[in-house]
Amino acid sequence: ASEARVRSLLVWLVAGVAQERRKHRRLVAADPRQAYAFLKLLRGRGAYSDGVDDAAAVRWALNDAAKLVEGRAAAVEELADFFESGVATAGDVVGRIEGL
Repeated sequence: ASEARVRSLLVWLVAGVAQERRKHRRLVAADPRQAYAFLKLLRGRGAYSDGVDDAAAVRWALNDAAKLVEGRAAAVEELADFFESGVATAGDVVGRIEGL
């Protein structure tokens, strides 16, 4: 697996953690262990080796995800409110995302 692809997937895996940390002191639903499990799986299969320890890679991904979430905070809040309103379906939310 390429380093860029793995890093992108790590950011995706911790994006929920970044969003939840932005709103709450403690994690309720998001779980950063998914990113660690992903790296362990890749490294165990010999499919990825970058010389960086897992904790550093996950910290990097979390920092990058936090920057992305912060930069899109208004859009994320709007989508969350729209979805939580009870009148929007997941398809409606996807339609809004595609329109951004």
